[in-house]
Amino acid sequence: MQHSTKPLLAMCFLLGASWALAQGKPAGQAHLDSARAHAKGQPPLVAAMAKWCSTAEGSTAAIPLQERTLRLLSVEAAYQRERQAERPDTARLRSLVVERECAAFQEARSPGGAEHPVWLLSQLRVLRPSPAHADDLYVRATATNLAGPVVGSRITFSRGLHMSCFGTTDTRGQVQCKLLDTHPHGPGSEGTHQEHAGPLVVTLAGTADSHRIQLPAVVIQTEKGHKAAKNH
Repeated sequence: MQHSTKPLLAMCFLLGASWALAQGKPAGQAHLDSARAHAKGQPPLVAAMAKWCSTAEGSTAAIPLQERTLRLLSVEAAYQRERQAERPDTARLRSLVVERECAAFQEARSPGGAEHPVWLLSQLRVLRPSPAHADDLYVRATATNLAGPVVGSRITFSRGLHMSCFGTTDTRGQVQCKLLDTHPHGPGSEGTHQEHAGPLVVTLAGTADSHRIQLPAVVIQTEKGHKAAKNH
């Protein structure tokens, strides 16, 4: 299944002040902190980050500003290509986010270099509906990132050709709603199996402001309790 990157290009983000900004810190420090946080617990990624974010003489610190800017754009383009893949690789996406944060760090610390929004990877999980809404038409999911719950972002649920619902994440990063048939049928018709059945596709739209970009995420669940694809 191919997923559009349009949500990434038109995101609008209100996450609160829980993520550390670069205010009062050295240029690019927020990107360095983000790279470290995303690489944590992944030894090969930690080793790669040490190279990508290096400030040692003779390392990437000697790269001219223009080349650093081009590197940043190249990594961002690579991330979008991976997201457009039929089955995006979660580990590859995380690696590209770390590399992107290092590239933004390197640009920000250069004379005349620009500050860029920090990227945050999302974790999207499908939950069981609350006990008061036990039937199969009710769906629930939660979105988190390194800063905690993703607040104020849209999650859309869809199943089959016409069943869908959506909502905005609350203070816990959760949305619960009831799947509805969005395609009207004539009197006495309830639609076909194809129109109502199939995998549950859960999409976090993602949001952004001038400081942070909350990246989109998708989970595909083929049967109740079984995922067909990882977060991407």
